[in-house]
Amino acid sequence: QVIIDACAQSRYLHVLAPQGAMYAFVGINTDIFPDFSDEQFAMDLLEQKHVLLAPGTSFNVPYHNYFRMTLLPEEKQMREVFLRINELLHDYELQLRRSSNH
Repeated sequence: QVIIDACAQSRYLHVLAPQGAMYAFVGINTDIFPDFSDEQFAMDLLEQKHVLLAPGTSFNVPYHNYFRMTLLPEEKQMREVFLRINELLHDYELQLRRSSNH
């Protein structure tokens, strides 16, 4: 439920409700990030925010705006993870705005 709630509260994220699996695919809003790279995001998230997740393209999906994450961490940890994900996406958005103004 934490993933569903966190995605519903984020302007950057969406998710299909997991159906009994231990994993969820979380999507990034391509209206905000049309050239989003799940692989670069996974690397940036690990290096800058110390969160590890798997790019969706690692699972042979044909799109580059999803990542896979496990549902196993406790609620408090998951909330912190989504806080960090949203922080990085906010940083990305600020960079996009700066680059479009030049």
